[in-house]
Amino acid sequence: MLNLRALHNFIKIVEFGSISRAADHLHLAQPALSNQLAVLETDLGAKLFNRSSQGVQPTEAGMILYRHAQALLAHAEEACKQVKAATSSLSGTVSIGMPGSILEFLGVPLLKRLRREFPDIRPNISANQSTYLGELLMNERIDIAITYENLNGKGFNSKLLAVEELYFVVLGEPSERQLNDEKHISLKEVAEYPLLLPAHPYIGRILIEEAAARAGVKLNVISEINTAGALREAAAAGLGATILAWSGIAQYSSRDGIIIRPITPSLKRRIWFYVSDLLPLSSAAKATALIIPSLFDELAAAHAWRGFTPSRPEVRSGEDTR
Repeated sequence: MLNLRALHNFIKIVEFGSISRAADHLHLAQPALSNQLAVLETDLGAKLFNRSSQGVQPTEAGMILYRHAQALLAHAEEACKQVKAATSSLSGTVSIGMPGSILEFLGVPLLKRLRREFPDIRPNISANQSTYLGELLMNERIDIAITYENLNGKGFNSKLLAVEELYFVVLGEPSERQLNDEKHISLKEVAEYPLLLPAHPYIGRILIEEAAARAGVKLNVISEINTAGALREAAAAGLGATILAWSGIAQYSSRDGIIIRPITPSLKRRIWFYVSDLLPLSSAAKATALIIPSLFDELAAAHAWRGFTPSRPEVRSGEDTR
């Protein structure tokens, strides 16, 4: 096996025409360089130099090796450059907007992954209502949007990250508090409760009302609240029932008295990933954009997100994603 260091030193002997001058240049003892050359000739089974009182001249075999050695070292140097470029620490700020319920699940895992793989990337993660994320992205106030909303029209690259199920949430009566969370509740039964729901045009409200219309039931909406955190707290306080995804209620799933039940027919909403199709992403944003889908897969594999199914289609540019 040819040694790159030995080839480098061999090239210097050819270029200086002298083992002693090459040794001086390389800061090596002449006997050490001569011994290295002898080993190289033994390994190749060929005489590489003709020696004389004036110095050394490469043989035909030596010239063949000289040409190949130059090419090999050039390739090795280029390989090192490319590896260093691929593994060099990216730096810069990347701004990511997402609903608060997703941030509660994704925020810490995303920070941990970035800290481990790209410690010089500075993430700026904000909780935003889904309805505003498209505007923030178009106005260059964020680099990446994770949203429940369908950002129709050109100007975005999109990925469907996941589909998550919505659950009925209510503070139960003492007699109900042992109710199995796996027991389904129908939309007709849901309509019997006073409901706290997000206002229009939130995608959750639209999905719920479309499902109710298909089931032929009228919902009893007593209040509209536009954040998952406020909805779950209001339900936990016994002010009414609500409908939320697991990402908005997981930390309260074991609270005394809270009942969480799947709905029949099931209500599901999509989680979308968007970047601008009009402006190039920075290297930091590109690295972060590659990490996010894998985090969704990890959350699903760990069964940390109930009613959650990751989805990995191709990127789609500027098309209707509903």
